[in-house]
Amino acid sequence: MSQCESSWRWETDIYQTLLLRHDSILGFIASDIIGKLQMTEMYLITDYHPYGSLYDFLQSHSLNTTTMIKLALSASAGLAHLHTEIQGVEGKPSIAHRDIKSKNILVKETLTCCIADFGLSVKYTSRTDEVDVVERDTRVGTKRYMAPEVLADTLDSRHFAAFKMADMYSFGLVLWEITRRCKSDGMYFPNSVVLSSLLPWEVNRAKLAVNVCEKLKVRCPLSESY
Repeated sequence: MSQCESSWRWETDIYQTLLLRHDSILGFIASDIIGKLQMTEMYLITDYHPYGSLYDFLQSHSLNTTTMIKLALSASAGLAHLHTEIQGVEGKPSIAHRDIKSKNILVKETLTCCIADFGLSVKYTSRTDEVDVVERDTRVGTKRYMAPEVLADTLDSRHFAAFKMADMYSFGLVLWEITRRCKSDGMYFPNSVVLSSLLPWEVNRAKLAVNVCEKLKVRCPLSESY
């Protein structure tokens, strides 16, 4: 099985998890796989949101305080729902996303967010105390959003809480992107890639690890206007 097919099957399995449905999780409709002319096409059919990703939305929109809070709270609610285990006969495992970034969060017409793209996710059930993951390498995700322990390859994959904490670091950078686009005293920052003022556009993982883990002390600088 190819890596693409493995990821597609895993994401389909995540979307079909009992009790996963939530206003701040991308609505799943169906999935299908079609083989033709020695090619395999894999489909995930989900709800459509015309604003596209949060990254794209922030590129072309400045925010007032109300919209900033709506985007941040709804995205937070989606991540909280993912991370929460629901006990019971037909409960829901705790899920860590492992690739939280503004391009994997969609903006709905109500100007609220929903989280998408679960191909790298990890599941955990306290009853069995087992971490269920399709991609064993802990250094996965998008480099600029990786937590220091992911970049340094020191994340302890035996403990599910470590995956959740890495998600929270990545989500903190998403909140940084949102707040930069909020008007303050009539001013706002142009949208840009995370840490673009501190790191070059193309940066390898080793250099990023040095900057994030050692030089920046894992904090993004904030303007005095905040």
